[in-house]
Amino acid sequence: MLGGVRSVSNAGDINGDGFDDVIVGGDSYYTGNAGYVVFGKALV
Repeated sequence: MLGGVRSVSNAGDINGDGFDDVIVGGDSYYTGNAGYVVFGKALV
């Protein structure tokens, strides 16, 4: 669980599905720091 978002960055297409992905970094209540990859998808 993120306590506060510190950065958001375009990661390109990490998983090769043709959609751009995003990396979100910030503080975590549990581990101190955390990074998450948000996978892009088609809009319906």
